[in-house]
Amino acid sequence: MVEITTIDSVETVEATSVEPVSDHMLLGVHDPVEGLAAAERFATALRAKIEAGNLSHRIGGKDYLGLEALQMAATPLGIVGVVTETRELENGWSARAEARTLDGRVVGAGDSQCTRDERSWIRRDDFALLGMAQSRALARALRGPVGSVV
Repeated sequence: MVEITTIDSVETVEATSVEPVSDHMLLGVHDPVEGLAAAERFATALRAKIEAGNLSHRIGGKDYLGLEALQMAATPLGIVGVVTETRELENGWSARAEARTLDGRVVGAGDSQCTRDERSWIRRDDFALLGMAQSRALARALRGPVGSVV
């Protein structure tokens, strides 16, 4: 029994068990050493798919994963990206996205924008700026939970 005190009273209730966090381990592994081995196998297979599909982009001399590569990494882990908000700006669009497990837990989030201040977007239609703001936000949200594997 657990005693709960509120502003007006003291109440005794029976405690219920809470499902342990370890049951939600990604890659289905509870042992950290096994988890590292599983992540390495997954990363090796993923790298081959990313290279075969040309899903990374070289920017300023560094390789960056595109949204498709991050989605490819997230999906087998039971993680999906969801755009949760868009907002029109004076010169473009802003977006917020979350990375969620299939049961709805938020495991990452990201904000981004696309504006006409950017050289390559100055003459683009609103829908294109909106789409890019959403894509960037999704990539940021997914990069957190899957970045260590990639």
